[in-house]
Amino acid sequence: MTSNCNVLIVDDDPINQRLVGLILDKAGISHASAATGEDAITQARQLHPLVILMDVVMPGMGGYAACEAIKAHHSTSGIPVVFVTASDDLESESRCFEVGGADFVRKPFAAATLLARVRNQIAISAERRRLEGMFRDVIEYAPVVFLITDLSGQIMTTNALALSCFGASRSELIDSPLSRWIPSITSHIQLGPTPVHAGQFELECCRADGSRFPADIIVGNLRGTQRPMDLFIVRNIEQRHRVMKELHDSQSRLRELGAINELARENERKRIAREVHDELGQVMTALRMDLSMLDMLHGEELPKLRGKVQSMKTLVDRAISGVRHIASNLRPPALDMGLGAAVEWQVSELKRLGQIEVNLNLEGLSQGLQDDRAMTVYRIVQESLNNIAKYAQAQSVDVLLRLDKDGSLVLSIRDDGVGFDRQAVSSQRSFGLLGMHERALSIGGDLVVESAPWQGTHVHARFPWNRVEEVAHD
Repeated sequence: MTSNCNVLIVDDDPINQRLVGLILDKAGISHASAATGEDAITQARQLHPLVILMDVVMPGMGGYAACEAIKAHHSTSGIPVVFVTASDDLESESRCFEVGGADFVRKPFAAATLLARVRNQIAISAERRRLEGMFRDVIEYAPVVFLITDLSGQIMTTNALALSCFGASRSELIDSPLSRWIPSITSHIQLGPTPVHAGQFELECCRADGSRFPADIIVGNLRGTQRPMDLFIVRNIEQRHRVMKELHDSQSRLRELGAINELARENERKRIAREVHDELGQVMTALRMDLSMLDMLHGEELPKLRGKVQSMKTLVDRAISGVRHIASNLRPPALDMGLGAAVEWQVSELKRLGQIEVNLNLEGLSQGLQDDRAMTVYRIVQESLNNIAKYAQAQSVDVLLRLDKDGSLVLSIRDDGVGFDRQAVSSQRSFGLLGMHERALSIGGDLVVESAPWQGTHVHARFPWNRVEEVAHD
C-alpha cells in the first residue's frame, strides 16, 4: 500500500509536534501527528507511514504500550518505531527495543541527528516495502493457493487463485479461521502459540457455497523479523482424482475382461479335457481291448504276432497314460470334487518327484468350493508349485488353504529353497508372478510374494469367499 505520509509524529506536547514538523518540512518529508497512543494506533493503520516517531510518556496509553499494539497487528507490524525520549538510562533504552522499537533519539536532540535517524529508517522501510511488494506479487500471481495465517490459524493474507479456488471474496477469507476452509486441518496439526510442524497432507477443503474438493496441502513456516506465521499451500487435485478414478475403472474393466477371457479359456480347457478323455481315451481303450483279443485268439498259433501285439499294447498303454496326463493338465478331474481335492491332487503330483517333502493343511474346506473362483485359486497353487519344482531347489514345502469364518479364503505356500531377488525378477517382467497377481486381483483377492536370496519364498494370499451351502469341518 502506498503511503502519502512518510512520518507519523506521536507526542502529546503541541510544541514538540510543531518543532519536529518544521524539521521534517525543511527536509521535504511529509508527516502527520497524533497526540495519544490510541490515536497513533488508529492513524498507523489508516496512513501506513514509513516511520513512526513515538514519545514515551503520554497521558493514557504510553509510547511503549502503543508500540506493542502497533507491532501486534499484521497491517502495521512492519512499520519501524523510533522512540523520542528524555530518558538516558540503560533500562529505558533496553525497554525501547524490547517492545519492538527500531531506534531511539534522546531529548533534547539536534535537527541533523533526528533527520539522519529518520532518513535511515525511511530508506530501510522503503526497501522493505519494495521487497514485500515483490513478495506479494509472487504470492498473488502464484499458480497455487497461498494461505498465510497467524499462529492461531487466523488467515492474514491470501492470493488471487484462492478466491476462485474457494469461491470466496478476499474479505471473506481475510481474518477468517483456517478451519472454515479446511475443516479437518486441526486433526492433523496443532494450531497454537508455536509455529506448526512442516508436513504434507491430502485433505478435503470447503468452498464458500458448501461444496467440497480434495486438495494436496503443504504446511510450512514464515519466520520474518516481526513475528512468525504459518504458510499453507493448497493445490486442488479434483482433476487428479478424476483421472485416477478413470484409470482405476479402466483397470477394473480390463481385469473383468481378463477374467472373462480366462473363464472362457478354462471352459475351453474343460471341454477339450473331456473330449480327449472321453473320445480319445475310449478309442485307445477299445484298441487295447482289440489287441488283447487278437493275442488271445491267435497268439499261440503265431508267436511272432504275439510279440508284435505285446509291443503295440505297450505303445497303446503309453498313449492312454499320455491322454490321461494331458486331460489332467487341462483340468484335473479332482476339481469336480472341490478345490481341496484338486489341491491335494496337485500336491501329490509334486510328491511324485520324490525329492520334496510337502506338508498340506486344509482347514475348513468342505467338498464344495467348485465355482469359477476355485479354478483361479487352483491355477495360482499350480503355478506356485510348478515354480518350486523348477527353480526353488527346496527340501520341504508347507501348503495351507484355510476357509475362515469371516468368509475369507487364505492361501499360504512357503518353501525353504534358494529364493530370489524380487527387484531383479520384477525388472525381468516375470509373467508367471504377474499372472498370479492378476489372477488374484480378478476375483478381488490380494496376493503377496516374499522372497530373498537363500531365504526361501512365501506366497500368501487372501480371497473374499461367500460360503453358500457349505458346512466347514470343525
